[in-house]
Amino acid sequence: MLENISLAQIGQLINFLLAAAAFLGVVSGYIGKGAKEISAKVSDHEHRLSKVENDLSHMPNTETVHQLQLAITEIKGQMGIMAKSSEATERTTRRVEEFLMQKGR
Repeated sequence: MLENISLAQIGQLINFLLAAAAFLGVVSGYIGKGAKEISAKVSDHEHRLSKVENDLSHMPNTETVHQLQLAITEIKGQMGIMAKSSEATERTTRRVEEFLMQKGR
């Protein structure tokens, strides 16, 4: 079988194999470059995702927020009671002041 192949055919075969190897080298380089870019992007996304996860781990969950809302509502109620008490104290103070001013005449 090999004795039927001429030197010209062998040369053509070698040229074809060299062209195929060059083409594969270019494709491999292009794919390698793309893979490096993708790897860098994935690494960047992993870093950003880790940061977000870390930030979220320090934030309150739904139950904690609900407890805070209840506590704030309770504080608002207590502040309302204190405001009414303060108004009553202010009225009493004014009456005492008026009494003392009238007695002092």
